[in-house]
Amino acid sequence: MSECGYDINGFASLVDRHNYSYYGLFSNVPGFIYGDGTYASIRPYGFNNVALQLLVVDLNGPKMPNIIGRDVFHFQIDTSRGVVTGYSIYDKNLCTKDSINIYGASAETSRVCASKIMSDGWKILDDYPW
Repeated sequence: MSECGYDINGFASLVDRHNYSYYGLFSNVPGFIYGDGTYASIRPYGFNNVALQLLVVDLNGPKMPNIIGRDVFHFQIDTSRGVVTGYSIYDKNLCTKDSINIYGASAETSRVCASKIMSDGWKILDDYPW
């Protein structure tokens, strides 16, 4: 990945925008860099005994800010049902300015923002926690 210009150690979150050690990249997970600079990777991921794939999309590749919920988004692929959703282990309603402040101790809240955007018709509404 670093040979292709994607040389970062990890991502920050909306909760802790300066801590780039959150959800580091996995060196053994293949990724794709598209012509427009978008980076995407898929890796096995399980939760509650459900086999999933975690799809990570970084809209602008290695360019900053590399923050989950801002330019990096997490999606789940349920291969048994053929369904793609936003990261849904936590409630998508946690992806608001108020919730980020209240639950700010957990960077996981940033991961649900893809679910919020999807449920809002692929729009980023005024309550989005930029």
